Amino acid sequence: MKFSEFAQILFSIIGGERYAYTIDLLKSGLDAEGQGYIKSLRSDEAGKSRIRKFLSGKNDITEIAPDIVNSFNPLLFVDYILETIDESRYPELCKKFVESSDNLTIDEDDVPQRLTEIYEQILQDAAKGKTTQYDNVSTQTSKDNSKTEGDNIALSYIITEVEKKVLLDLCKLINRTLSHIKSDTDLICNKQNEVNKLTDSEAYVRVKSYLEGQIGSLKKRLNESYTKLEGICSDLVSLLESKKSFSAYLDTIVSIAKNINRDEYKITMPDKFKYNSFAVMISSFNDSYNRLLRNIDKI
Repeated sequence: MKFSEFAQILFSIIGGERYAYTIDLLKSGLDAEGQGYIKSLRSDEAGKSRIRKFLSGKNDITEIAPDIVNSFNPLLFVDYILETIDESRYPELCKKFVESSDNLTIDEDDVPQRLTEIYEQILQDAAKGKTTQYDNVSTQTSKDNSKTEGDNIALSYIITEVEKKVLLDLCKLINRTLSHIKSDTDLICNKQNEVNKLTDSEAYVRVKSYLEGQIGSLKKRLNESYTKLEGICSDLVSLLESKKSFSAYLDTIVSIAKNINRDEYKITMPDKFKYNSFAVMISSFNDSYNRLLRNIDKI
């Protein structure tokens, strides 16, 4: 799938002014350096005309992909999808991808993550000067089939046996800690909903006090878990930062580890917490971790 087809499908759902939309899509998922590069393309009319043609397909992003692919952060693109596409439009969006040239099947429950995987692969292939192609089984199956052999070869050159063991140990710790954090976050959500349902009647004063006490204890435990998690993630980033570009799932794991302290993942920061972003982050880590487990014994 080319960038133009992917962009046109999303545009049919998001809408708006075509040029502004194209700029927003190109900037989405990019760090400050990548966004600065996109901004530089708009410096004159020739650059603006060039950008407009990306959406129509008259220009292909193979000419700019090498300059932005290393700035792409999957979690930032997930945020873009969550913020711009309402969940009520997911069925329509999935249908459009089924009807696309690659007949892509996307689960409605996993739209942000799957769109991110498709777009990241489009960028990576555009940087190499080729078009992304998928089979009709599923987005994930196609991605696994197309990358496994290359990932195995790359990893065999860059990760020693000792580093593999350390990597697996760190990922297991992160996986276990995230599981505890998810459990406590869900408990807090449930208990907070119970508190919200209670009126200010004197009959509920003791019940509310009890529930709020439980919530306070859970939040304290949650903060301790996050402190532990941030330390583990820091160690993992130190191990993999220089190696992440050799594998899509290693890149995702490092990206999650580097951004694990974002307030939107923490229910203890109620004004900034976003449950959808939190859940997608955990799903993304689990997916990448499972792919790592499947491949690490083969190298």
